[in-house]
Amino acid sequence: MTELTGSDPANSLEPELHIPGLPSDEEIATSILKSVPSDPLHMVTHGTEVARRARSDAKSKAFMLANRPRPDYYPEPDPRELEKKAREAKLLVGPGPNATPYENQLFQQRIEEQQLLRDIGKLTDKLAEVVRMDPARGPDGRLIPGKFVPVYPQSPERRAAMEYELEKLHGDLLSLHGERGERERAKALEASVEAYKGAYRRQFVQAQAKKLADKKALEHEIEERSEQVLAARGLRLGSDAQR
Repeated sequence: MTELTGSDPANSLEPELHIPGLPSDEEIATSILKSVPSDPLHMVTHGTEVARRARSDAKSKAFMLANRPRPDYYPEPDPRELEKKAREAKLLVGPGPNATPYENQLFQQRIEEQQLLRDIGKLTDKLAEVVRMDPARGPDGRLIPGKFVPVYPQSPERRAAMEYELEKLHGDLLSLHGERGERERAKALEASVEAYKGAYRRQFVQAQAKKLADKKALEHEIEERSEQVLAARGLRLGSDAQR
């Protein structure tokens, strides 16, 4: 579980300002963590207009594809390919404008993970390419019966560079799933907590400002009305007190 490592005092609420009902940092963080789906891509379905349009367009296109006349030679769509396209579409839609910094970070990490996996897959496939299988020879140059060695399309130097790059990609993936990813999520969670506190404070200030404005407006209305009453009695506010 991602833990808070401390809030930035510059972004924190003033300690002397007491706001009733404001949860603690840990309570806010726990609420944020509980509200996030296990799969960040599921955040796309949480109510943004862009996401709703994307889902609607996807359903319409899927219905048209499923019901249009299909010649016998036209292959049926691969469900795995459709699922892949759907996930790619969700990555394009994004988590939405109302996402917290923590949700945005999760989503960005998921995008990075997908890109790393694609790069690893492509490089692995290239390294597995074989031009042909040549008969193997021993140290003396003689053929070894029944044994063959692969001939690759890349030069040994190029293969070494590709293998180094593949190792680096695996390291980046491990880092994303390890300390670096955890550190990024912890930082984003702190930002989300501060954002929540800021929003809570703005709502509190707005509510208190409205109450104070209503009170002042009522006091002003009472004062005006009292002047009218005094004027009707032939008096003015203040002059009666001087007599």
